[in-house]
Amino acid sequence: MKYKVRLNDEGRSIAFNLLGIKTMQSDKNQPIFDEYANDALQLAKDNLYQRDVTVELHFADKRGNFFGVIIMSNKVDFATRLLEEGLAMVHI
Repeated sequence: MKYKVRLNDEGRSIAFNLLGIKTMQSDKNQPIFDEYANDALQLAKDNLYQRDVTVELHFADKRGNFFGVIIMSNKVDFATRLLEEGLAMVHI
């Protein structure tokens, strides 16, 4: 759910959160949560790590965290992909 995104045009990195979804956090006491968290992390590594993506920023909070949408190179919203795989839930 939280990513570090490097902006090529500005040469800096930002903290970025996917807007509207929530993934499971790793919890050693709940092995099933840990499994979902690891699967979501692996999906992010397979589809986003060291790849060019389009980031649409919608707003930022007081702490400097940005919220928005990540569009993968195949024009698919990454949040939608997480939902289709069953690795996230809608969070309003």
